[in-house]
Amino acid sequence: MASSSLFVISTSGTDHPGRLAALCDALSAVDCCLADSRILRLAGIFNGIMVVSAPPGIGLNELNSVMAPLRRLDLHLEVCKLDGKSPVSRHTPGTHSFIVSCSGADEPGILRSLTHALTNMGCEFVDMNTHVRRTNEGTEFILVCEVDAPKRFTKKHIQTMVDNVGTQIGLEFLVVPAELSELDALIAGKDS
Repeated sequence: MASSSLFVISTSGTDHPGRLAALCDALSAVDCCLADSRILRLAGIFNGIMVVSAPPGIGLNELNSVMAPLRRLDLHLEVCKLDGKSPVSRHTPGTHSFIVSCSGADEPGILRSLTHALTNMGCEFVDMNTHVRRTNEGTEFILVCEVDAPKRFTKKHIQTMVDNVGTQIGLEFLVVPAELSELDALIAGKDS
């Protein structure tokens, strides 16, 4: 029995109602299923990246063909096949997942400092959302990211490291476990 294939579809275009529905219709027409996706609006532009599972017999040509009508609607699409049969997993095996967040005055170098510090600990970024908003007091930077950290690091290790970064750049960071069981333990006072 033939197995399904995985493809990555990236898309962007002027946002208006129906973009996502049209994309889902196209995928459904060839019996593709979403394995992982991220759809968002950035600066008024519809953006998405999806990993889709396609049934046997559906390849790049078939996916590009079913996406053609969307391209005519001013939607830029790119489809590529994932090589190998790697499992679809959000997290790296053998890691703890944490949510790191902060908000404060927007300054150059915030992301650079944080990403270098976490990378130097061996952390991998799973997800990151940033936003800059204008307030009466100035410009505020908001960050929420999810990282996979090597098992040897606890929440306290990660918090200490981001506190050091925060001291250098004048921001306070909050670190919480991304896994619900670990978050429940934290709430119950069993912080590790």
